[in-house]
Amino acid sequence: MTITLYEMIIYLVVGIPVTLIIDFIIKRIRNNNKWDYLLTVALYLIPALLVARLLLDEISVETLTFVLIPVYVYVHVVYFLEKKYVC
Repeated sequence: MTITLYEMIIYLVVGIPVTLIIDFIIKRIRNNNKWDYLLTVALYLIPALLVARLLLDEISVETLTFVLIPVYVYVHVVYFLEKKYVC
């Protein structure tokens, strides 16, 4: 329960603004080529690593697992849903 509350606060304070900024960037430079996927993954990787470094105060396997798994699950779900319903 404690971890869930901790993650919800991080999601609300960091996740939503970062997602809006990244969506704005992607929409501005998207040209529907093969690099869109890599661009999306890279743009989500940068804030995930910053959150891991700033909030958890170290970069270790456990920290990266704690931060990167939820980020990349979100990225892939949104990316493939977008491809299915937009195209």
